[in-house]
Amino acid sequence: MEKYQPNKTTLLVFGGNGTISKKKATRICGTAERLVGLKLGDDCSAYTHVDVLGFYYNPSDKNPRVGEFTQSQRGKIAQNIFVKLCYDEKGNLLPADKMQKRFSTINIVTHCWGAYELCYIGIFAARQMKRLGYSEEEVQKAFDQVFHLS
Repeated sequence: MEKYQPNKTTLLVFGGNGTISKKKATRICGTAERLVGLKLGDDCSAYTHVDVLGFYYNPSDKNPRVGEFTQSQRGKIAQNIFVKLCYDEKGNLLPADKMQKRFSTINIVTHCWGAYELCYIGIFAARQMKRLGYSEEEVQKAFDQVFHLS
């Protein structure tokens, strides 16, 4: 998430609960890139205009072959991606219309468990945005700008 740039179009990729390593996250990112047309073949890419961020989960104590985020990780993703869109480069809170427009830079591909995780991350982000003073309607309009393929 340290690579996330709020002013740049970004593809977030949340794989299934078997995505418990960087290697597996990279693999699902490749699939997502092809699905949305970022990668047309081995030699053709649109990376100069789009950042791709893939996520992987902590292995479960009960079954080390599957994983999930902790509540803390969900909150950090919400804060460092979605809530970050609420501020300008100087750290000033944006008016609702400008904040909502920034949400259109986010594109998301989820697979299986990733859709479940994204739901929780969205709940965390919405709560934080309301604490900043945005109304329920303003928050909903912001999330309506996000492209999501599951």
